[in-house]
Amino acid sequence: MAGTVLVTGGSGYIAGELIRQLLERGWKVKTTMRDHRKVDAFRARYHGHLSRLSVWDANLTDDYGWKSAMAGCTHVASPIPAQAP
Repeated sequence: MAGTVLVTGGSGYIAGELIRQLLERGWKVKTTMRDHRKVDAFRARYHGHLSRLSVWDANLTDDYGWKSAMAGCTHVASPIPAQAP
């Protein structure tokens, strides 16, 4: 049974492909975008799935918006650094 997932950076190439696959499999997808000028074009790519897609205002450099964006998601993953700290 599909649930709700959060994919960060929805306007990026990898995130966009992941979002497409999740929507096609019946998941509800929340995504974050820093540049809201891109939202209309972004939504147009997923026109058949808009009832299961929502865009949230959140930025990895700020705590604002993340609590709301993650609400209802059952799993949260953290970015993995490219180099060991």
